[in-house]
Amino acid sequence: MRPLVAVLLSGLALGACDRKPAGPAATGPIVVPAAEVRGRQIDVRVTMKGYEPSRIQVRAGEEITLVFLRGEPNECAAEVVFPALGIKKELPVGKPVAIPIRAEKPGEIAFACGMDMLKGRLEVSAAPPI
Repeated sequence: MRPLVAVLLSGLALGACDRKPAGPAATGPIVVPAAEVRGRQIDVRVTMKGYEPSRIQVRAGEEITLVFLRGEPNECAAEVVFPALGIKKELPVGKPVAIPIRAEKPGEIAFACGMDMLKGRLEVSAAPPI
């Protein structure tokens, strides 16, 4: 019986070493073609915890490109919606999606998944005086 247990445990250990993490790596910059990026690139990872970061600070008038990368097959995270901007984009697993935005005035711009369960926001501050 003991040899059988040892063999089974060995097989489980070897199988676990061969596994790859689900979804894209959670570190490092998200790479998209330069032509898709306008202004400052801000990477947003979509995980089981939600949007990371979920709070993004920008200046009024600043041109940014949010690059979303969905790492989990959770259907809730299949799209991102910016109701105030009329933006709705599908987020395929493992494929970066670039969304250029220019926030014209100070305030908050909410974004969420299509089911409105995962939430985030752009916090737009007044542009510094010239």
